[in-house]
Amino acid sequence: MQPDKDSDVTPRHRGKSGLRSLTDLLRLTTPTDPGGPAIVFIHIPKTAGTSFRAAAEQYFGNSSVERDYGAEDPYTTDIVLETVYSNRIEGLPTAMEQASRRMLAGHFPATKYHQLFANNVRWCTFLRDPVQRVISEHRHLVKKNRYAHSLEYFCNTKAECNKQTRLLRGIEEKDLYFVGVAEHFRASISVFNKLAGTRFKYTRTNVARKSLSEAYDVSDRVRKTIENNNRDDLALYSKHAARYAD
Repeated sequence: MQPDKDSDVTPRHRGKSGLRSLTDLLRLTTPTDPGGPAIVFIHIPKTAGTSFRAAAEQYFGNSSVERDYGAEDPYTTDIVLETVYSNRIEGLPTAMEQASRRMLAGHFPATKYHQLFANNVRWCTFLRDPVQRVISEHRHLVKKNRYAHSLEYFCNTKAECNKQTRLLRGIEEKDLYFVGVAEHFRASISVFNKLAGTRFKYTRTNVARKSLSEAYDVSDRVRKTIENNNRDDLALYSKHAARYAD
């Protein structure tokens, strides 16, 4: 999905190019039915997505959220395993509806499910400053998976270049129901609650730092490399971060 400087993808605010602050977001957001279409949450790694999913599980009930983090991941739920990873992906929407599931969340690209659900669901995601996101994911992999390569090597791998926009590719920006920003997590939750008519609670899960607004220290050379490799992500992130700034 290529950033479009003239489009406004803030939920229910299409065409409102004058939005400048969180106050505007809250004032102009129109609530929808909390019992409406299911939510498909594209969980981009290290963007506060675990905290958002945990808030959803707390509100809807843990069993109401399906998870797809891969066939071998213990967090992936049974319905996903029995359909998506058993060559019956087309049965997922019906299985979710019959089981009263309210959300599907996971580390998957939009293209995996877009043809299956189209616009019959509410597509949601969180973004993060690309430099900080890449550094955070590298540190996470070093700590949890014993990843052996340097940050400089990691940030030049194809998978880490414009990862946020690549995962969202396939969905028109105007069709994103909600876009949160990790550095403005509390404000993002407030906007989502008003939009969706829910009462998600502010919670922080799988967070390595006291505050995501605290920047990781990195050399200017590596920072510039990450920025150059993530121009599309920077454009998309900057547009949405500006909307949460008072």
